[in-house]
Order: sequence, then structure tokens, then C-alpha cells
Amino acid sequence: MLGPLCVGMTTWRVEDWAEGDTAPDIWDLVRSRLSRTVRESRGRVVVADSKKLKRSGANPLLHLERGVLSCLHGVLGAPRTDAALFGALGIEVESHPWYRAEHAIPVDNDETTIELDANATGLAMRRAGVTVTDARCVSIGESAFNELLDRFGTKSACTAHALGILLRRAMSSSYPVRIICDGQGGRHAYMDLLEAARPGHDIRVLEESNRRSRYAVDANAVVMFMPEAEEAHFPVAIASMIAKYCRELMMRRFNAYWGERIECRPTAGYVQDARRWLEDVGPVLTDAERTTMVRRM
Repeated sequence: MLGPLCVGMTTWRVEDWAEGDTAPDIWDLVRSRLSRTVRESRGRVVVADSKKLKRSGANPLLHLERGVLSCLHGVLGAPRTDAALFGALGIEVESHPWYRAEHAIPVDNDETTIELDANATGLAMRRAGVTVTDARCVSIGESAFNELLDRFGTKSACTAHALGILLRRAMSSSYPVRIICDGQGGRHAYMDLLEAARPGHDIRVLEESNRRSRYAVDANAVVMFMPEAEEAHFPVAIASMIAKYCRELMMRRFNAYWGERIECRPTAGYVQDARRWLEDVGPVLTDAERTTMVRRM
């Protein structure tokens, strides 16, 4: 309801993978440095569904931030501000006053820890033949979201629009690619989404079911959609962490700006809490600001 809609993507090259092999398990290949869960991490970097990694209380971004900045150091470098991170990921931030102030990162980790993690994780990945080749995030701000909603009519169509941007980038590679996407809202047919992303290209259905849907695109790409893909596939999990981390950083800008205007509890921006926040800041919020900042449902 408040803040941007963010969708992430990562691409990886695994040296020992060959056509016909099952999807590589990067968690297992780099198990000396990566963990699927906080409970079993024993000091390793945790990569998992982003919804499981934001903590309540102190240092809420600890695991999200550590995973994103250490695992993706090869393509992101060592950004020291949120603006530098957004630039590395290709994010365009809408020019509302509540998003203008840059903030330093990391937020809940220290720079030395991130640097050590990045070096150790990068070394373990190289030894395992695993290389990150790209990381991107599409951020659809409030104004753009509402324009897309007017054009397409549903929130799911707005998400599909962001996904289409990332699919076009992933499929532009000259190398054979295998693309895995999280399932979208319980649907199992994605031909229309792929045709919109790659108009005029040869797209064939390989499989469509509630469990998974697969499509061949031209001669070099296979795209699979499956529910809860972040539980089974490392690239999807870290992509979800990118999206969550970037949204959280934008909400930090948002809350810092409004916290200077009026004393109020910060908001995460989701529906119930957003409504509470809008009521709290009502005395200083103009009608124009309210209209601009609220993503319509």
C-alpha cells in the first residue's frame, strides 16, 4: 500500500552443469559458506525465502543484508550507500521528496564483517565453479504502479510487467539459459506473460500443471514457473532477498523523511500498518501527498 513493488533477479553460471542435468544445488555446492536456515547456519551466510529472514526487534535486516552484500559482491562491488546499491541493481527511484535522502549501508552489519563474508564466500564459490553473472531489481514506485493499475487493471498484472522486464534481460544472453521463477498467484499458464515479454519469438509449452509450468523460448532458453521456488532454488531465494532488502531500504528513507515532519511510529508499508500510519500522520499530510504515496489496491 505504501512504498514500491520490488522484484529481483539473479543469474549464475555453474561450470559442471550440462544440458539434461537436474538443476544445480548451489547451497550444496557451496555448503561450507552457505546455509538454508538461520538455525543451522553456524556462522555461515543464510540464503532463504526473504519472508523468513527479516527479524523483529533489533537489527531486523541482519540476515537479508549479509546475504545480499556478501553473495553478490562479484557484481555489486561494495556499495556504501543505498543509492550506490540501487544504481548497481538498475533501480530507478521515483523522485518523491520522501525518497531523496541517501542513507549509508550496511545498516545492521559492520563493513568488516561484510567484507570478510564476501571474500570467503566468493572464494568458496570459485572453488565450486559457481559464478554470479548478474543481479537486478525492478522497483515500481507508487506513481508508476498506479499508472500500470489503470492500464492493466490488477496488481498481478503489475507484477507480471516487472517480471517481463527481467525475463527480457535474462533471455538476451547468447548462452543457453535455464530460468526459474516463483509461481504467480496460483496460476499455472504463463504463455501470455512470455509472449508479452518476448513478442515475435518462438515460445512452446513443455508442461503446465499445478506443480510446475515449463516453456521453451527460441532455441536457447527454458523458463519454469513453480510455487515456492525460493525454497528449492538458490538463485530465486537470493533474488527474493534483493527485492526485500531494497524495499526495506526505501522504506527507511520514507520513514526518516516523515519522522522529521511529525512524531510517529515507522511503517513497513503493508496494508494494515499503512492504514494505521496514514491515520497517525493525517495532521501533516496533504491530499496531494496522500494520493501520490498510496499504491491503490
